[in-house]
Amino acid sequence: TVDIETIGAGGGSIAAVQLGHVLKVGPQSAGAHPGPACYGRGGGEPTLTDALVLLGHLNPTALLEGAMPIAAAKAHEAVSTRIAAPLGMSATEAAWGILRVLATNVMVAMRTITVERGYDPREFTLVPFGGMGPTIAGMIAAELGIGRILIPRNPGAFSAHGMLVTDVHQQRSLTRVTPVDGTTPAELDAIFATMETAALEDLMREQFPRERLVTRRHAGMRYRGQSYEVPVPVPRLGGPQDMADLVERFHEAHQRRYGHMAQAEAVEIVNFQVTAVALIAKPAWKTFERTDAPAKPHEARQAYFSAGDAREVPVFRRSTLHPGMLIEGPAIVEEQTSTTVLYPGQRAEVDEYLNVEIELL
Repeated sequence: TVDIETIGAGGGSIAAVQLGHVLKVGPQSAGAHPGPACYGRGGGEPTLTDALVLLGHLNPTALLEGAMPIAAAKAHEAVSTRIAAPLGMSATEAAWGILRVLATNVMVAMRTITVERGYDPREFTLVPFGGMGPTIAGMIAAELGIGRILIPRNPGAFSAHGMLVTDVHQQRSLTRVTPVDGTTPAELDAIFATMETAALEDLMREQFPRERLVTRRHAGMRYRGQSYEVPVPVPRLGGPQDMADLVERFHEAHQRRYGHMAQAEAVEIVNFQVTAVALIAKPAWKTFERTDAPAKPHEARQAYFSAGDAREVPVFRRSTLHPGMLIEGPAIVEEQTSTTVLYPGQRAEVDEYLNVEIELL
């Protein structure tokens, strides 16, 4: 399963000045139709895409490798009249503010699923995808102290590809407050076994063969008297030591999420959760040979890396990049489904799978 924290943040996110001269970005979106002002389809609200066009992060003449014309003048007009003028700043400053506000919204969500749950984001690799993810990932990684970014191939279609190869899940849950003390392993195992049987039967009715099915168990556990639970994985329960290990895993999970544990307190299970999984065959990823040839930009353009920091940066076509090629930031990598922005102090290398790995120096 994937733990998702949903926010309204993307290329179509609309920027607006609220009462008190507060700049807000999202969750309202211009969508694909009419879309951002720069699409030239009648949309007049400034969006993140319009801001990125003004900043030079996105191609100011066309997207989709030239297939979609961009009206940079309309982006400038929308940002200038709707954001810059009310706030008494330049269009570039307003565009940078739009980017910063949206990136902050994303960072708050990332902290929610990492820091607030006891995980240090600096210990992870950031994998951005979608049309806009690779464009703002460099800023987010730098702010959160994440040292490595991996941009997959075809990031704009990454979610669609994932849907084709992801395993199929059938979930069952049961709410039953059960004190751990006084409950035998066999009693708990019987509850899980009944739920597993039902979940497996559901998948087999969908024509998944039994040999491709596995199950996973979790328990929502808490200290007696609490009003919230912590999910804890549950292996097969064969004896008293397994019960003791389950309680210890709960203490550790509580410590990781909330910063403390109370080992003297009574522990109870509030809900039982079973996930039956149909394993889908995964494709074999093709590898490509490394090259010693340098990466060659196809053009250069001015881009901003702060409100007042405009630089002439090289722009590369991702389709021309091969394993082993290095790109020093600041730089921009364009492809049909997305645009990757390397900030100053970042270096990219293409790996054998044609992923772009970015290191923060």
